[in-house]
Amino acid sequence: MGPGRDPWLAAAPVLGPLPATPGLQATQNGAWLLPDQTPLVPELDAFLAAGEPPADVGFGSMPVDPQTGRMVVEAVRAARHRVALFQGWADLGRVDGAADADPDAEP
Repeated sequence: MGPGRDPWLAAAPVLGPLPATPGLQATQNGAWLLPDQTPLVPELDAFLAAGEPPADVGFGSMPVDPQTGRMVVEAVRAARHRVALFQGWADLGRVDGAADADPDAEP
């Protein structure tokens, strides 16, 4: 890479440990988070207030199989938890409309 061109890794070492790579001087400094005071949409706020904290699942810009949303909801339900499934660009849709899962939620 060279001076001034070495990469930075914005991931916590426990979640994304930096592998040893000879000749690479990467800097790992954890997640980059900006404070956000944007209020939640009313539907998500009501969902969060209606029970125990849900598992938060999202795929960001990753394309996924159309059945992924259903598999995630079923897995979280099997663990006896609620789930907030965030669509991102994954084009996930509502699984079944049950009160324990809210795939249409937007943060």
